[in-house]
Parts: sequence; C-alpha cells; structure tokens
Amino acid sequence: MPDSPEQSTSTSVPSAGTPSVNSVAITHGTWYSRLTMPMWLAGVPERQMTAVSSSKIGARNVAPASCTPATTPSADESMSSSTSSGVWSMRQVPRTGAESRAFVPVPSVVVMTVRDPTAVRECSRVDEPESQPEHQPREREVEDRLLHELRVRGTAPDPGEGSGDRTVADDLVGRGFAIRRRSVLMLTPAGRAEADVRFCLAGTPGTPGTPEEQAVRAAYDRFLPLNRALIQICNDWQVRAGGVTNDHQDPVYDWSVIDRLVAHDSATGPVLRSLGRQVSRFAQYRERLRGARRHVEADEHDWLLSPRIDSYHTVWMQLHEDLLLGLGLRRAEESADD
Repeated sequence: MPDSPEQSTSTSVPSAGTPSVNSVAITHGTWYSRLTMPMWLAGVPERQMTAVSSSKIGARNVAPASCTPATTPSADESMSSSTSSGVWSMRQVPRTGAESRAFVPVPSVVVMTVRDPTAVRECSRVDEPESQPEHQPREREVEDRLLHELRVRGTAPDPGEGSGDRTVADDLVGRGFAIRRRSVLMLTPAGRAEADVRFCLAGTPGTPGTPEEQAVRAAYDRFLPLNRALIQICNDWQVRAGGVTNDHQDPVYDWSVIDRLVAHDSATGPVLRSLGRQVSRFAQYRERLRGARRHVEADEHDWLLSPRIDSYHTVWMQLHEDLLLGLGLRRAEESADD
C-alpha cells in the first residue's frame, strides 16, 4: 500500500525451463513500479528496462534499472493467488532476478485488524443463524384457558379452521384430553385428571400455602354463606310459599326476588374483586355475574337460571367448581349445609 513502510520479501519459484536463480531480499521497493502491473496486461519483455527517472511512473523514488532477465511464474503460481476476500485470483505474480531492487508485491491473504469491536459483533450476526424461538408463551396461555374452560364448563366451542387456537385444540384432542362432537370440544377423563393437577393451588396438607392458595381459601370461606343465600333465591324464583310453582304473573313477587339477587350480587363483588387481583383466572367471574344480573333486571328472566346461556346460576356454579378445583376439593367433601 502507498502508506506502508518499506518492506522486504523474496522470490524463489521460476517458471518451467528457466535457469535457477538464487533469491535475495527485495528492499526499498515502491508501490508504483511498473513491475507491479499484472504480466497478462503488460506482457513479459526479454529484459525489463525501467528508467531511473520517468514521468510515466508516477513515483518520486524509482528502483534502478534491472538488467536481469525477467521471469514468468509457473502456472501453479499464477492460478492460485488468494485475495483477502477469499476469491481465487487469475493475477500473475512477477518474479525478478537477483540484481533487481524493485519492490514486487506477492499476493497473500490480508489479515485486517478491526479496531471497532462493535463492527465485529455486527458482522458476526450475518453468518449466525437466527436464534430459535423458545416455547411460545401464548400457546401455553391458550391451552390453559381452553383446558380450564373445559374443566369448569364440561364443554367449549371448537375453534374453527384457520383460527389461531385451532392448533392448540388439535393438540388437546391428540393427547386425549378432549374429544370433538360437532362444533364443540368435550372434556375426557384424562383431560379432567390433567386439569385437576394443573389448576390446583393447594400444597401439602399441614404446610403454609402459597399466597394464591390462601387467597382462594379465604374467598371460599366467604363464598359458602353467599352460596346458601343464592340457593334460596333460586328456589324462591321457581316456587312460591306453599310449594306453588311461580308462573311469573305477579310482578311484585318477582321483583322482591330480584331485589334480593341484586343485594346478593353487591355482597359478592368485593370477594371476587379481591380474589381476581391475586389469582387472575378468577377475574372473569365478577363481570360475568354482573352482566347476567343486569339481564334479569331488564325482565330477561332466563338470565337467572337457564343452563343454555351464561345465566347467573350457570356462572355461579362454574365459580363454585373453580374454587373447589383451586383447593383440590370435591363437592362430596363439602358439608350438607354448604
């Protein structure tokens, strides 16, 4: 290079048929000598005569004239030069005799020192494969939501073709946790067993529970009297005093029951809001119960007891089941009063 200090090198491989020439160090060379021109462009004269001073050279210090025969490298030398980019060059490497003092560059692999370490890191990313994504958290979240819904409801809508949840549903079916019936998924015994383990928050009996378990247990203790009150409300909605079926022709009576439902829902609110802040899966129940209650207040009476929709009683049963699931309890283990 033009800014490089003076270098020394040697040559030792003549072309075939050329008498052997002892190699010596070549010093005080200049990058602008004509001998740096590729031989296939300039040709090889019988004798290389370079003037000491020439306006065509473009250098201030030119090596003395060479009176030795110029030699041409062998085919192996001229066809196998390596560049810094790793591409094989067709450039020929000129050789000179012992009397020449012209600097002759020898093709070589250039080792570059990169002073900016960030440049190395940036370049290294080109050849590095992209990191493989870890297990998708959304897929696990969807699976938990779907399996939990199956556990507390017994069924769940089957995601349609092209839905992002379809793959998760296929996986649950493939693992035997659910079966397909028309457009719904149904929980299997294996799926129930899996859900009982996955969603149970209770620890070893006799040991302090986790904050989540303690929150569910506290909510369950407050839930039990509210459950008894709702059972009575639902009973009075269907049957009047004396065992007479309520035909809903008496609005005064019906509204007396609805008023009790509204008071019950207001008492339930703080319990579920506190629980939902500590265990996220319970956050859904507050709004679902409130929505069903509003339908009842709007004279849509099916929203109190109908099992075909998310009525107040339907959502309440799911909440009850979820509390038992979180504590690892069965309905049969509850007292008769509960």
